Amino acid sequence: MYNGKAWEIYQRIRLGLSKDKENDIKEMIKYADLDIASYKDQAGYALRAVIEFRYVSKDSEKTKLFLKKAIDAGGSVDTFTIAGSIYQRCGDVKSAISSYKHALQLAPNDNGLFITKNLIVGLYQNNDLVSIERIIAPKLDVKDIDPVMLGFYSYVLLTKGKDVDAKKYFLKAKEKGLTRKRLSLFVNYKEVLDEFIEKLKPLGSLD
Repeated sequence: MYNGKAWEIYQRIRLGLSKDKENDIKEMIKYADLDIASYKDQAGYALRAVIEFRYVSKDSEKTKLFLKKAIDAGGSVDTFTIAGSIYQRCGDVKSAISSYKHALQLAPNDNGLFITKNLIVGLYQNNDLVSIERIIAPKLDVKDIDPVMLGFYSYVLLTKGKDVDAKKYFLKAKEKGLTRKRLSLFVNYKEVLDEFIEKLKPLGSLD
């Protein structure tokens, strides 16, 4: 009950629908803390981590304490996915990669490949292009392969000197809808996004 109320307020704030943001944040924290006090489960601690990072101290170390409690309480797919996102924003890329891998172990089908795409971004930040290729290559013949994945695959090929193939997959990615905006849904750190788009420039522009 408390968890649901806190998430409802969180979504209202994130969507810009809050009429009194300061009060909503206080209410959200209250319900999140009540949830932890009542249940002490992973969902409550994961939510509290999100709130801490976005609206309270915005301190990475304090946020990580909530994440640790969430994982210790029995991390779920959502918990590990949230942890991956926050670790990434805190600059702890290796912990982010580990979290996304744990999430995929719990949800290997990964509908929409949401977790996989976030993992790929983490691997890119960690300069692990071998792992990126290993993830994407088996999916290249999938009819509705996501253009974000094709964009990263084209970059991997470019770094290997396979310019012709890299260009082919880059153009295919653009045909399927790869834009800066689409890429920013997963590479949502401006400096990393700018860097990646710059590295793709030998293949074409996304601006």
